[in-house]
Amino acid sequence: MNEKNDSLLEIASMLMRRKKKPQTLDSILDEVLEKKGIEDADEHLVAQFEVDFMLSGIFIYCGEDKKGNQL
Repeated sequence: MNEKNDSLLEIASMLMRRKKKPQTLDSILDEVLEKKGIEDADEHLVAQFEVDFMLSGIFIYCGEDKKGNQL
């Protein structure tokens, strides 16, 4: 897999399959952007990723961690 050519959701899916445990959406986004080589993502890219992530049906909402972050 060439992460530079993969979509943000494809990278997120790959990362979650490897980790096999709940992650916060912020930590997933940070890692996906790092893998993609995006240092300063604009708010539109972040918002679009979050919407696509939530609507994809690939991921399962697991509630919140102790700090109130969505998993």
